[in-house]
Amino acid sequence: MEDLKINLGSLVTPQPWLTAEGLLLFACGLVWCHYVCALPREIDRGLLFGAFCAGVTLLAVVSIGFYACGARWPFWDANYRFGPFPNRNQTADLLAIGALLALGCVHERFRNGKRTWIAWSCAAAVIFAGLVLAYSRAAIVLFFAASIGWIIAMAAVRRSGPRLAIGAGVILVLWSALLFGGGDTLERFLQPNQAGLDITKDFRWTIQKDALAMVSSAPVTGIGLGNFESQFWLFRGALGSANLRVLHPESDWLWLAVEMGWPSVFLVLAGFGLLLARVFPLGKDPGWRLRSAAASAGLLFALHGFVDVSAHRMGSAFPALFALGLALRPQRQPLANSPWQRLIYRAGGVVFCAVGAVWLVFSWNAALLPGQLGATLAKDEARQLSGSKQFERAIEQATTAAKWTPMDWEPYYIRAVATALGTSDDQSAMADFNRARFLNPVTAEIPFNEGVVWLSRRPILALPAWQDALHRAIDSHELYEKMLDSSKAVPGLRRSLLAMASGNVETMLSYLAQAKPAEFAEGLSLLRAKDAELTLLTPVQLQELFKLWHAQGHCSNFLEEVEQHPNWIRTGWASISLCHASHGDFRHGYELARQNMPSPVIPNKSKPESIPALERALYAQPQDFAKRFALYENQLRAGDKENALATLQKATALNQCPSYFFYLEANLLADAQKWQEAWEALKRGGLLNPSVR
Repeated sequence: MEDLKINLGSLVTPQPWLTAEGLLLFACGLVWCHYVCALPREIDRGLLFGAFCAGVTLLAVVSIGFYACGARWPFWDANYRFGPFPNRNQTADLLAIGALLALGCVHERFRNGKRTWIAWSCAAAVIFAGLVLAYSRAAIVLFFAASIGWIIAMAAVRRSGPRLAIGAGVILVLWSALLFGGGDTLERFLQPNQAGLDITKDFRWTIQKDALAMVSSAPVTGIGLGNFESQFWLFRGALGSANLRVLHPESDWLWLAVEMGWPSVFLVLAGFGLLLARVFPLGKDPGWRLRSAAASAGLLFALHGFVDVSAHRMGSAFPALFALGLALRPQRQPLANSPWQRLIYRAGGVVFCAVGAVWLVFSWNAALLPGQLGATLAKDEARQLSGSKQFERAIEQATTAAKWTPMDWEPYYIRAVATALGTSDDQSAMADFNRARFLNPVTAEIPFNEGVVWLSRRPILALPAWQDALHRAIDSHELYEKMLDSSKAVPGLRRSLLAMASGNVETMLSYLAQAKPAEFAEGLSLLRAKDAELTLLTPVQLQELFKLWHAQGHCSNFLEEVEQHPNWIRTGWASISLCHASHGDFRHGYELARQNMPSPVIPNKSKPESIPALERALYAQPQDFAKRFALYENQLRAGDKENALATLQKATALNQCPSYFFYLEANLLADAQKWQEAWEALKRGGLLNPSVR
């Protein structure tokens, strides 16, 4: 970092503004948790349950409606087009909690003889439908597990077999609904390998292996809140060079350990255990059934945190904490009555409201405030300014973003582009490009785009960037083709790009495909310098090379090489045949193709029929290829090759003619030693394509 002149300060966290922002949100969550867990006994918890479930039902209705219409709220950041959150599991967790509490409301109203249980049943059905559409396997599994646990707990407290049977019936109805209308979500359960349940094929487990290595680097203090994404690349061991942007470790608990250390995890677990202890005993108060449903919901959320990150989204974490607070046994003298706690609540409320108002105002006015939001706004504005060629202002905004998020590669890249295009300070631009590449050593587009920027200024500087891009790329030949396209206006780079491609067959073929005749000869010589016999190329690559060899007009040289390497004929017969034909040697071209081409499937021989009857039938139905084949065979049996050939030629003149007619036509023409026409018949039928069967 010192060599790149990235200032990280002397604190434990390399990005203190992000950590301060994270600590503020974490404190907000703690205050909210403390508040809902200290609700006074006098509060009507049944009313709170109903209000919560009504809100979740409304959210489910709106989400389902927008999903059905293919629309979305402008401020919803949903990747899966369902729900308000960018992570579908966070939406699913909220709906699973709501569905479980709605079932609790159904049970409570039904037990008390109130007809409103019907309305709550409809609400539970709507929320469950939203849960299925949210496309989360884990949330559905945990919902059913929590529901079963809740039903068993109620039956155990009251020792009631009928209650257990009724609850089991409700679960079976919901399970049947999933099986009947589960759609794509059900498909994820039925095809686990494609859905990611195969651990060897799921990046989740690989990411978590590397995340554990991050924990071991700072097991007590952690790396600081808000720093996971920017530092994960330093620990990419198991994940390797996979071109993935890793935002989190796919686990709330592991994320907490990485950024705040193991002591924080143990403290949170201990606090959660103490809260769960306050749920018991059950059966001593009138609302214990609802409380047990809420406790199951809180446990569901905590367990899902081992395989996802819903606790890191306020919109899903705060409802879960609210449900957990409702699950606690009411206290005779709640702590909320103490003066010091009332002071904490009021002071915390004032502080958090003020902070929220400041964030809202700054976000609404696109003003810059230190932290993640300010850095994001600064980067967006810098991109727009750079796009409108206001490079000096773009550099200022990017510098501000880099000051607040020094481990983020984007500000340096944006500043580098603005510096390279708007100033003559190439050294500063190169330094920023190097910082961006260092902080993101995986994404191939970063050095590729850097090279494109240098093409208009100093093309020679594009080469090291593009070399790095090829090293990173998963599909290097596709990226190499982009490089060739981008550098067409700079012919001086062609030789350097050829040298860059020499270590990879696919990239070399990409170069040869766009090469001029002289460049093709040079590229082919370079390719064969390392593999004169072309034994390292796959059959598909050999076919592609031979096609290019013929297309470039080097047929004489190609045929000479084939004579010295007869083993090439088996793979390259089609291109060799084309070369013979281009030299006017159609006989060799035909015979070579005929010996090596895969024969098309020819129908079984037809029974003898009347030739005039077949001719009349074809006059009525000229597209009847079965009749044409029968006519050809009967003419051939009669020894009338001339009319048999005419029948085949009439067939091949029709649209959608099967390839075997061309094959048979070529055979008859070859028997008559009409080699050019025979070869052209094979070509017209597409039989000179090695893939034809």
